[in-house]
Amino acid sequence: MSKQTKHLTSTQDTSIDLDAEFQASNIQEVLDKLDRELIGLIPVKTRIRETAALLLVDRVRKQLGLSAGAPSLHMCFTGNPGTGKRR
Repeated sequence: MSKQTKHLTSTQDTSIDLDAEFQASNIQEVLDKLDRELIGLIPVKTRIRETAALLLVDRVRKQLGLSAGAPSLHMCFTGNPGTGKRR
């Protein structure tokens, strides 16, 4: 997770420590395993990290009583026929 945005402050003066939320989620273990076991595929790993960040922010939004709808995680795989992708 980026260290740039360590704390968010709402209009009610409630401080949220995103680093603490990130640590509590144990997502770093999953991301580390992904890096160890999946060679290459940098765009895929980047998308997984972005999705993890989105879900973390949604979790914090729910804690603050803000709307946090389920994100749309639709994907479209493109490429030549017969290469094992689905739409």
